Amino acid sequence: MSFYPSLAVAGGADFPLILQGENFVNDVTVRIQDQLRPGRAIDNQRFEVIVSSLDIISPGMVNVTVANPNLSTALPATIEFPVVEAPSATPLIFPGGIVSAAGFVANPMVPGSIATLFGASVSSLVESTSGVPLVTMLGGATLLVGDNLQAPLFFSAPTQINFQVPWDIAVGEAVSFRMQVGSNITQSVMVPTATHAPAVFTLEGIRPGQGAILIANTPGMIPAPVEVSSNTRPVVRGELLEIYATGLGPVTNPPDTGSVATSFPLSRTVTTPSVTIGGVSAQVFYSGLAPRNVGLNQINIKVSDDAPTGDSISLVVRIGDVDAVPVIIAVE
Repeated sequence: MSFYPSLAVAGGADFPLILQGENFVNDVTVRIQDQLRPGRAIDNQRFEVIVSSLDIISPGMVNVTVANPNLSTALPATIEFPVVEAPSATPLIFPGGIVSAAGFVANPMVPGSIATLFGASVSSLVESTSGVPLVTMLGGATLLVGDNLQAPLFFSAPTQINFQVPWDIAVGEAVSFRMQVGSNITQSVMVPTATHAPAVFTLEGIRPGQGAILIANTPGMIPAPVEVSSNTRPVVRGELLEIYATGLGPVTNPPDTGSVATSFPLSRTVTTPSVTIGGVSAQVFYSGLAPRNVGLNQINIKVSDDAPTGDSISLVVRIGDVDAVPVIIAVE
């Protein structure tokens, strides 16, 4: 049996621990240091249990005992969960340090979108999520949002946190963010919110400003000049593109915060965006959440037959009268 996150920091807040194994049902019981803790079966192979702050007061190894009453021949399984000492440095969120994860643009926070926090000592170690649903504590760090929310985390490091903005935040007023590492909590940072704040992800490793965009019905080809990489070529007029973005706002069939979007039914944006390539409108076939992903938007378009050609053509997404920062693609 395995688990994530990999550790907690002494003095931290309550957090969900995901156990991974087999034969998980809702009747499974989990005791932490001999205390029964609430939990639920996510599916047959994953179980979520809420670790109390009372369980991680001091550094050391915490016993987690799992029992399935439906399996009379199975003995309770016990694992040890490490609790480490809190870092001596006080965590700090940098001024202007909470931005969209797409291009690190200083956009307002949009419910359900993907964002990044930059700071100092905001995590005890580098840790990425090991699965879904996302947990609200990684590397001993918890991101507190507003009065009573915790943000699901994709990644934690001492200087950077990648997270999903909770779907439940109120729009139209600033929301507070605080990082907690053990018992150390940062200053409160207020960030504006909005219904829409589109931002297209970029592939800076391919070339500066290249959009995170794929040519549909190809093995992952990126619309960039052919000489840039083995998996790049210009998109041909009339072909379809898949654009990956965040901050497109409300959707139908919204998933729970930290959970993946489904394929059936799809989660479509309530408002349909417009997309221009070199100033020429493209036909939008789909706009919504990317299935099997958390907080990631996908827009499927057809490149117009009269779109301009070239190696660095500007592509702009617009939704709710808000333009995303332009990205570039190659068109022929």
